[in-house]
Amino acid sequence: MSARTGPATDALRKMLSRTLSLPPQDAHSMPGDYYTSPELLTLEINEVLRKEWMCVGHVGEIRNRGDFFSTDLVDEQLIVTRDMEGQVRVLSNVCRHRGNRVVEGSGNSRKFICRYHSWSYDTTGALVAAPLMKGQTGFDREKCSLPEFASEIWNGWIFVNLDGNAAPLAPRLDGLGKVIANYHPDERFLVFMEEDVWDCNWKSLFENFMEGY
Repeated sequence: MSARTGPATDALRKMLSRTLSLPPQDAHSMPGDYYTSPELLTLEINEVLRKEWMCVGHVGEIRNRGDFFSTDLVDEQLIVTRDMEGQVRVLSNVCRHRGNRVVEGSGNSRKFICRYHSWSYDTTGALVAAPLMKGQTGFDREKCSLPEFASEIWNGWIFVNLDGNAAPLAPRLDGLGKVIANYHPDERFLVFMEEDVWDCNWKSLFENFMEGY
């Protein structure tokens, strides 16, 4: 039975539809299955996390040309980088040769070199070196670039859309931009960051940071 049509998911979706039509004063906590159902999580991955804009970092993490950091979003391994022309890009972190992870952590480099067989990519994702492949019949270096994902920057935050079909982000956040304008987000810069791993459903993290205290 697919996650899209499973009974547990259908029941939760119907409840969500009813809840969305209620006035704010009638808000209530969600049932436990909303956070623990594997069926619902699969649906969310396919319909939300892969299809919508997801924030993966801040431009302050990649201030200089050649800066990069690696991160994962659902089942995709990503490189977030500022290329040598200054453009922010989100690339696949999977080598086109044997599927090895190309880079780990963060740093600064003019090239991303896979440690398995030394296939090398520039900061746009283009393959620039592949040992022993020169002259091989059927090998086309231009077809072996690291795939690039759709990305947008909003008030310094880097967003990625995995399936590439989401509507432009900025118009959708216009209302929020007006709300936070007095905080001058365009003048903010990264001073310190810390990475934590939470053993929880992704919605729990979002909801906790929506609290005012």
